Amino acid sequence: MAHPELASDLIYTGARLQVTAGSITGDFGRGPLKTAEALARAGWIFCLGSDIHPGRKYRMKPAGKKLKKWISKTDIPPIFQDNPATLLEICPDSEHSALTETRRGVINF
Repeated sequence: MAHPELASDLIYTGARLQVTAGSITGDFGRGPLKTAEALARAGWIFCLGSDIHPGRKYRMKPAGKKLKKWISKTDIPPIFQDNPATLLEICPDSEHSALTETRRGVINF
């Protein structure tokens, strides 16, 4: 995203923004790194994506360390745990919770 400020309209209407961990660690170059930093400092990151593919490293832990330099430590748990869990909620009347689905290994953050 060349202009992260353009995301504001979407975010203010309810969109949720996921940023790839590799963008935060600088794996994709200076441009994505600066964009990730701007999004983090604006408080617009809802969750992180691991973007695991063959040949790519798991970058969640290094991304968390980098985020701690940009935002408050209290803002980190929602990005890594609370917010992703809300994406897994099936529906309020369901017997299955996000936590149950996560424990079954459906998705790991």
